[in-house]
Amino acid sequence: MTIGPHIVCNNIMVLLRTGQASEDLDSETLASVKEHIRHLESEIVACDEHLHLQATSVQHERDLAVQDLESHKSIFVPVRRLPNDVLLYIFQTSIGANVKFNVNNVPWLLGYVCHHWRALPFLVGRRISQERLLSHPVDVVYVREGVGHDGLVY
Repeated sequence: MTIGPHIVCNNIMVLLRTGQASEDLDSETLASVKEHIRHLESEIVACDEHLHLQATSVQHERDLAVQDLESHKSIFVPVRRLPNDVLLYIFQTSIGANVKFNVNNVPWLLGYVCHHWRALPFLVGRRISQERLLSHPVDVVYVREGVGHDGLVY
């Protein structure tokens, strides 16, 4: 049903102004009033459906605008300015001695902060895993610096 401007029925206004009750009206007039009631109820249902669709569409557009606004504002959050070595320290501290692959553990949750926080552990994952296999602190320093005991850079 196409939604257009509603036109008020003048006939019912005239009947209401006369003060007549439904018992005083002829059967043809009563049938006409009942038909108008059914038509108006259908019109109201169609208007409600149209209004719901419009509200849903506007709500979706609003949600997109809010998401875009949050994305723009997120460029200014302080966590984006943390140096990589600090981020790596945070990840290493959160991992602890035994690594359990559980999405509820801290390292996984830290990945939700931003794209950079998700990517950084993978970029340096080899280095972190090498450090875990080393037992002596000097060996860890060599791996962090990218230099072996023999002085070669790797």
